[in-house]
Amino acid sequence: MYFVAVIGSGPSGLFAVSACGGLGLADAARGGVLLLDASGAGAAGGGVGGQCSALYPEKPVYGVPGFVNSTAQSLVDALFAQASAYAPTVVLDALVSSVKPLAGDALVNSEPLAGDALASSVEPLAENNSVKPLAENAGFEITAGDRVFSARYVILATGAGRLHPNKLAVNNVDAFERNHIHYCIKDPQRFAGKHVVIAGGGDAAVDWALELLPIAASVSVVHRRAAFRAKNEAVLANAEEAKRLTIYRNAQITELLGEGETLRAVRVRNLATSNLVTSNLVTSNLVTSNLVTSNLVTSNLVTSNLVTSNLVTSDSVTNSVPSDSVTNLVGSDSVTSDSVPRDSVAEEAKTLDIKADELLVFFGLSTAACDDWNVATQCGKILVDPLTCETSVPGLYAIGDAVWRPNKIYMITLGFTDALVATHAIKRSAA
Repeated sequence: MYFVAVIGSGPSGLFAVSACGGLGLADAARGGVLLLDASGAGAAGGGVGGQCSALYPEKPVYGVPGFVNSTAQSLVDALFAQASAYAPTVVLDALVSSVKPLAGDALVNSEPLAGDALASSVEPLAENNSVKPLAENAGFEITAGDRVFSARYVILATGAGRLHPNKLAVNNVDAFERNHIHYCIKDPQRFAGKHVVIAGGGDAAVDWALELLPIAASVSVVHRRAAFRAKNEAVLANAEEAKRLTIYRNAQITELLGEGETLRAVRVRNLATSNLVTSNLVTSNLVTSNLVTSNLVTSNLVTSNLVTSNLVTSDSVTNSVPSDSVTNLVGSDSVTSDSVPRDSVAEEAKTLDIKADELLVFFGLSTAACDDWNVATQCGKILVDPLTCETSVPGLYAIGDAVWRPNKIYMITLGFTDALVATHAIKRSAA
């Protein structure tokens, strides 16, 4: 029997292992510490790290003392190195489906919840504002797939649960999802020299567009609305390598084009007008506006190659736009971004094919509610004693973002505090 089992290997869970070690709770004579996580062994950071590794490993982390301009993955690596000093048993691909007190009725025994940890097959306790332990702790039996573990104490560090990216909904997405469609970035160098298309309009889409500009062959951003949600959208116009950036507004990806499992292009449909509206941001030839309405380009302003008026009427172009300054103004069912015809515009043109080696999809995340566990809950989270982080079940503790208590602040640093509170309470209980 392990002395402590920690379920969830995000920052709070990793630090809980270190906190156990610092208090002597990880000693082999006691049984040591078990670390369980539903992530696979092939994931970033060796599988540990929770959301930090799975969703934003290269994003900077703020609010952690001593970590300045550090990435989420670097924080995870440091925490894992610290925890490894206490020789925990680490088991990945371990989606916990059952946790049973070794004495008494089953605490948990059902289909897995969409979280790193637990789901309940018995009626949950009514939501309340008090934590009342049920009985003395005699340890727990933990089932994860076909594996069964036992531990004297259990710490739930399951965060917001197991988050899933909202995926691209096109018919042939399965053919390319393994090698060319990405819902998070683990190694930016993978995209060096590639034609990258990014779908989304939030901070992740814009941040990664800017991040990849210096190394990618080209970057195109496709967003289904005219306005972006990202706070730093304006930074796009000032990017030094913006000459390789194209923004498609009011647009949606409808089809992926390629050979076998190799992606070649994405087909984009205009959602607003009869022609696809795009913006091409060029540092040396800045296009401030490309207004396409019923095949009428009212103005294309290029700083070094000033075109005061390009009137496209029916099938003729009055003044042609230099090929090195403005591209991708109008799409058609057979047009690609490398060869937009200058001599005609199809009246019903509504689609455009954009060259793509890699597709990044940032449509947000979804998760299931975690309010059906057989412990006291509040606001869909686990209610704990603020002095011990113990739940309503003796010996079962919860820390980090999985927890609710008065004035709870959801920050990584406060998850570390929870880990210390819980492990000190375990030490007192075991004395």
